[in-house]
Amino acid sequence: MPAQTDLEQAKHVFQAVILTVISDGTPDTAEAVAIAKIRQEYPQIAALPDIGEIGKELRTRFTAIGLDSCARAIAGGIRDRDYKELAFVLCAKVMQADGETDMEEAELLGLFQELFAFNAADVKRLIAKAK
Repeated sequence: MPAQTDLEQAKHVFQAVILTVISDGTPDTAEAVAIAKIRQEYPQIAALPDIGEIGKELRTRFTAIGLDSCARAIAGGIRDRDYKELAFVLCAKVMQADGETDMEEAELLGLFQELFAFNAADVKRLIAKAK
């Protein structure tokens, strides 16, 4: 990661995480714990002001335009490879948090794989990093 956090790209990364949580329609305690841990362990996310507002904006957008359009808008705001990889790893962490992989979460991760142009080796490496 670059020394200086790009807050705009970090915001999109966090939006990707929130989208993963709400994609299956049932946010749970394990996912909330995972997000709290992500905020502690990743300075790019910790640097974001007002994460509650970011989450609220995303939920409103999700309700209005749906999962696919949200994911595409988020991915479009993440330009650097490091931030793309960070988004994928953090989404995978949240997806794995409750010990279950819901179809919507898996489809979202697959969509991010496509939008970020990750190949199978990239995905394998990033999923391993998420564990």
